[in-house]
Amino acid sequence: MEIFCGRCKKHFECKEDMILEKSNSLLYLKCPYCQKVLTHQKDASVPFFIPTIVRQQLYDLGYSRWDVDNMTPQTAQEIIQKRLCKSRGESKQESLSAEERGQLAHEIVGWLIVHDEQTKPQTLELKPGHNYIGRKSESKPVPLGIETDDLAMSRWHCDIEVTYNDKLNDYDFIIHDMQSRNGTILNGRVQRKLHEKDLIYLNNNDTFQLGITKIAFRKNSGIQKKEKVVKEVLDSPYQPTLVVSKDKIEHLYK
Repeated sequence: MEIFCGRCKKHFECKEDMILEKSNSLLYLKCPYCQKVLTHQKDASVPFFIPTIVRQQLYDLGYSRWDVDNMTPQTAQEIIQKRLCKSRGESKQESLSAEERGQLAHEIVGWLIVHDEQTKPQTLELKPGHNYIGRKSESKPVPLGIETDDLAMSRWHCDIEVTYNDKLNDYDFIIHDMQSRNGTILNGRVQRKLHEKDLIYLNNNDTFQLGITKIAFRKNSGIQKKEKVVKEVLDSPYQPTLVVSKDKIEHLYK
């Protein structure tokens, strides 16, 4: 299989030892000439996309630009997830064993349930650390991708950071817009449209809007099963869709 690298403009034959990861129809590999990490889909190869805000978090952790350029999105997500110094507090985190920290990182602490007239129902799982959400795309894959035709939703739209609050003995869910095209709106109110530097605490039963798609947030209380929580949301009335600028949304579909 011949691959074309968009950075060095060279063609090369893909070999097994070049492959870094495989995911459904995507192949993750490294160019043997310039060492750029590429994603291959059918007949096209493009460099990996890691958003600026994620890059900055990696730089803050001490990774160089070269390191980040050669990471897959999955690797970047795993590194960010390990920032559990806020989850359960640094002192408690230090007392956890490696096995306990691993279990904590994979604990399902909440759900995002797509409940919208135009997009099919979907349920996304929230875990401690950063949870990046956006429109599903194979060219710019996001860890929590939503299958939708809503072009007003960015491919990397927002982040929900889950941290443990020792005082409340519970998790905090902090939502942050990732410089998306059309912003993130909380509970159908234009006054609660998130700006770039806003960090907003989500409450159980909140609904937020990405593009024109509405998503319900539910905490995992450990009492109700996931199936029951999802059914309750899907059986509830749709929340109103807020279009901040009709012209701004409509031009995306022309």
